[in-house]
Amino acid sequence: LIFLIAPLLGLLIIQLPLQNEIILGIVLVSVMPSTLSSGVVMTESAGGNSGHALLITLLANIIAVVTIPIFLEPLLLVAGKAKEVHLDQISIMLKIVSLVCTPLLLGIFTRRFFHKQLTFLLPYTNIFNQLGVLSIVWISACQGKQSILTDSANIGYILSSVSLFHLLLIATAFLFIHMAKIPSGKKEAVLFMGIQKTLPLNIILQVTLFPGSGTVLAVCVLHH
Repeated sequence: LIFLIAPLLGLLIIQLPLQNEIILGIVLVSVMPSTLSSGVVMTESAGGNSGHALLITLLANIIAVVTIPIFLEPLLLVAGKAKEVHLDQISIMLKIVSLVCTPLLLGIFTRRFFHKQLTFLLPYTNIFNQLGVLSIVWISACQGKQSILTDSANIGYILSSVSLFHLLLIATAFLFIHMAKIPSGKKEAVLFMGIQKTLPLNIILQVTLFPGSGTVLAVCVLHH
């Protein structure tokens, strides 16, 4: 779902007659790994196995270090936008590593050496997690505010395209869950982690690859 179906659905959506920057936004969204926080929170809220969801998102974001540079260029080539974007694959990989692996290593280090001192925070970790997710969405929406307000003519096209992409991904996820007979607990994790896309990494790459493009940012934010 994350590394094969989503890019293929993105490839399908960009065949529609859309503005160039909307196409770039859809391509960027489609190659992203699963969310770092909100998917785990939603899995747990739905009664699913949050540990399973956490394992999926960690593996997905680590694997994305390799898959994003590999998948992004062919999709841009098919979309006819490859010449407009200079892809420094090593730089992209380093950015993903810094965003994913650094917090993971810090968490492992903190848990190993300061577990007893921080035990009193455990009842509040879900609250901190949800506040963090909401803060990311709020900050991202603020960054895309100008584009959303000044480029209102495209908002309908953006909402339609990202909604179609997301609904097709949801339908495919439910189909796979049914075919594989994934049991309750794990199926919630597969559903939420398979259909959600990380926003922070999305925005970092948007700023790196398409600086000054408010429409691409709006696609990323509105999809999330």
